[in-house]
Amino acid sequence: MSGPYYPKLQVEVPFVPNAGPRLLVNPAAGNREALRAQLIESLKDVARKEGASSVQITYALPEDVDAACGAGFLRRARRLCDRPAD
Repeated sequence: MSGPYYPKLQVEVPFVPNAGPRLLVNPAAGNREALRAQLIESLKDVARKEGASSVQITYALPEDVDAACGAGFLRRARRLCDRPAD
């Protein structure tokens, strides 16, 4: 049995279905991985404090996805309709 879907914390700026950076870290920063990890932990904290059912980071770049998965987020399963045509 699952819980409610809403409210959820959605990370998708700009709100378009195109992959792009979602965890905005200055490219010139020397400690980008640490800053990305801090952003992810902050997302978790906000979700807990606000009673969100989940945090969803959509259309993220691979480095954002990998960082989120490394922090315990689940990778969204690829849907059947997303598979390339045979």
